[in-house]
Amino acid sequence: MSTFAKKVTSAVSALAIVFSIMSPIAGVSAAYTSVDAANKLATLGVIVDQSANPADYRLGDTLTRAEGVKVMMNLSSVTVVDNCEGKFSDLPGSDWACKYAETALANGMVAANTSFAPSRLLSNIEGLKMVFQGRDLERDDNADWRAGYVSAAVEMGIANAFTNYDTPVARGQFFIWAANAIDAEDDVTVEDDLLCEILGTCSDD
Repeated sequence: MSTFAKKVTSAVSALAIVFSIMSPIAGVSAAYTSVDAANKLATLGVIVDQSANPADYRLGDTLTRAEGVKVMMNLSSVTVVDNCEGKFSDLPGSDWACKYAETALANGMVAANTSFAPSRLLSNIEGLKMVFQGRDLERDDNADWRAGYVSAAVEMGIANAFTNYDTPVARGQFFIWAANAIDAEDDVTVEDDLLCEILGTCSDD
């Protein structure tokens, strides 16, 4: 067998080992309760820490688009600019949500509509999309963009399948999706690190 063939065989074998080791793990997150998820997000500074009195998380309540966009930006690595230019007709500079919505707009994370509807209840699909946007995750290619987000979320272990897209999302559910998305991204990083170690392709970073 040539040296090249040996290298290819070795690489394929290494890949098979990685996939056999990691496939039961990838996309599988801890089974968070809504309280666990909220506490995780609080520890990471995504939401306000109410662990001393979890009832204050109001996990059974709904949340507004303004609250959702703040969580999305706190999930992301984007720095929120403390400035508002009136990009949305219903979000004046005096509104606390303005800087989050306009930073999201500047980074292509929300659509450039005339209004933002900050007080409207966040729907299930909007909540899931915000989680994906916040963690810079890709949805599946599907003619129905909503189904694309759901199928990708199921595959990554972020959410269970659902079709009640327009139903207002509960705060606890939104937090669970967010915590799962953080874990799903960590799983991918572990896979990449293990694979490059085996193949000898890791960079200094």
